[in-house]
Amino acid sequence: MSAASFFNNNNSFGNYSNYYKTIGSSKCCNLASAGQTGPTGPQGQIGPTGPSGVTTSDERDKTDIQPLEPSLEFLKKLQPVRFTWNMRLDETMRGQPDVGFIAQNMLKAQQDTGYSIPNLVIDKDPEYLLANYSRLIPTMAQVIQLLDERICVLENKLLNIIASVSTDPI
Repeated sequence: MSAASFFNNNNSFGNYSNYYKTIGSSKCCNLASAGQTGPTGPQGQIGPTGPSGVTTSDERDKTDIQPLEPSLEFLKKLQPVRFTWNMRLDETMRGQPDVGFIAQNMLKAQQDTGYSIPNLVIDKDPEYLLANYSRLIPTMAQVIQLLDERICVLENKLLNIIASVSTDPI
C-alpha cells in the first residue's frame, strides 16, 4: 500500500490524517512516493521507511555517529501498563485490551532523567500525544549490553569466591 493511499483510507487516524501527513513530511520524505516514506502505524513512526515499516539505517546516510550512552535510570522510570482503549476520536479501538506505555509518562521519564530520545513522544498536538515505541529499541539494546557486562563480572567474582572456598582446607 502506498503512503498516499494509506492516508486516504481510514486506518484509525480519523481527523488526524492531515497531522500525520505533516509530521511524515520532510526534505527526504515525500508521501506521494510509492509507499517508501512517512508514518507506518498508530505509533507515528517518522522517517524514510520501506516495506512493512522498515526504517532506513544505512551508514552512508548518517554523519557524526557516536555510541549511545545507556540509561538504565530512564528505563526504570518507564511504567509498562495493561489497559483498555478508550479512543476519543476513533471508536473502532474502544474496549480493546492492550499493553504498552503512557505517552505522558514517557515525557516525564525523559524530563526527570535528562535522557532525551528524539521523536519518542510526538506532541505536535497536545490533545493527542503519540508514542513511538520503536525509538526505545536502541536504548534498550544498550542497557541490555551494559547489564550483560555487569552479570559477567558478578559471575566471575562468584566463581572466584567458590574456587577460593573449595580449595581452603577445613
